[in-house]
Amino acid sequence: MILLVTSFEAEDDHDKWRSFVCIVAFMAQGSDGLEVREASEADIKSLTTIIPRSCAPDALLNQLFPPDSVLIQQWWAEVYRKAAKLASYYILVTVHGYTVIGVLTLHFWRPEDPISTNNGLCTLVPLTDGHVKRKELEEALYNQASRRERIMQKQPNFMIDLMVVDQEYQNGGIGRRMVECACRIADPKNAAIFLQTTKAIAFYLNLNMGFESQRGDEESGVVIRLPTQDHLDPDST
Repeated sequence: MILLVTSFEAEDDHDKWRSFVCIVAFMAQGSDGLEVREASEADIKSLTTIIPRSCAPDALLNQLFPPDSVLIQQWWAEVYRKAAKLASYYILVTVHGYTVIGVLTLHFWRPEDPISTNNGLCTLVPLTDGHVKRKELEEALYNQASRRERIMQKQPNFMIDLMVVDQEYQNGGIGRRMVECACRIADPKNAAIFLQTTKAIAFYLNLNMGFESQRGDEESGVVIRLPTQDHLDPDST
């Protein structure tokens, strides 16, 4: 892995008071030829189909975001394009050739930021008529934002909104590579990582990167990683 970082003061009027860690060169590529990097405009079309390629037809994500809906694909394209323009978002992709086969999205939030901005990717663009389970999705997003605010409190943090891998490439270490890159983005900002999951808790705990499951009914499915330089395996770099 090659990772070069530099700090700069954002020039945009809205963000000039913020100092960011900028990934100026970022590549993780193995002998399998798969590359992990930040998404570009050329990846958008492939990103709009990554969920149905990664999840079983009856999976919750396919129910919340119907894969055959043109409206949903257009909505995802707009979401990714908007996120790519915001300094608080990272869209990490694993690419094989010209096809995105894995994605991990990160959203950075601090306690001094407006509470209305802590809900991440799916609130960047208004939901559409294609979201047939709109009420369930809105409730899930609200609960996620409430848990994030309550649990993280005054700790700056990144939220992993979405992490999926194409079914044809699962169990090959792609998820681990993307999570490791996420940790390397979070640590220089002294930021924790927050995520809510139902079926992937064991995956994160077994990475040996410092992820811990939160206890208690209200925190069910919540996994946290505190910032440190000690969690990553030096042999993986």
